[in-house]
Amino acid sequence: MWTPQEKFQCVAWFLETKSDAKVQRNFGTQYGREPPSQPIIRAWYRSFMETGSVRHKWRLVTHLFQTLTLHLGIGLSALSPVASTFFIKSASTRKQEKPL
Repeated sequence: MWTPQEKFQCVAWFLETKSDAKVQRNFGTQYGREPPSQPIIRAWYRSFMETGSVRHKWRLVTHLFQTLTLHLGIGLSALSPVASTFFIKSASTRKQEKPL
C-alpha cells in the first residue's frame, strides 16, 4: 500500500521524466522499498490529470448513483437493496435509444 504522498511523488517524477522506469528507480532510492508497478504509476498519472487527485476513482460509483437518481426521479436511499441492485444492473446494460 502506498501513501497519498508517495503516489503524488510518483506522479511528480513521471511528469518530470516521462518514464515510469525512472519513477520506479527514484521510488526505490527515496523510500527503500518495492516500487509500484508501471501500470499503477500510469493509473495514478491518468487519475491526477483527469481529476487533480491520485485517490481511487470512487467518483465513478457516485456518478452512477447520481445519474440513476436523476433518471428515476427518486432517491436511491428509498429503495431496498434488491431494488437498488436491479436498477443499477438495468441502467448499466440499457441500450442507447436513437432519437426520432
